[in-house]
Amino acid sequence: MTALEAKEHGVSVFSIHPGVVSTEAHKSATDTPEGRKYLPEFGERAKQFATPIELAANLCVYLASGAADALSGRYFSVNDNPAAITAETSAILESDLYKLRLRMPPRV
Repeated sequence: MTALEAKEHGVSVFSIHPGVVSTEAHKSATDTPEGRKYLPEFGERAKQFATPIELAANLCVYLASGAADALSGRYFSVNDNPAAITAETSAILESDLYKLRLRMPPRV
């Protein structure tokens, strides 16, 4: 919805999934005694699946470059290759892919 509203002003909007970004807050939640005490399971999983902050930053820079503007309103994950997705813009638009949706049952 925001992407549609912003389009007339030349603004592109994307949903991004940055992953579990390895930041100082992430490290304090996983590498300190307090973090291990309160989040023991999260800590080990987070370390295993931590995303280097550069990947999240690179995705944001790519999207800010305008290269994917035709896909405004779409979802991008740090685990995907945004250039490869952008190369498939026509097919994505035609098939209405990479959109987040909330589908509700009909009201009774």
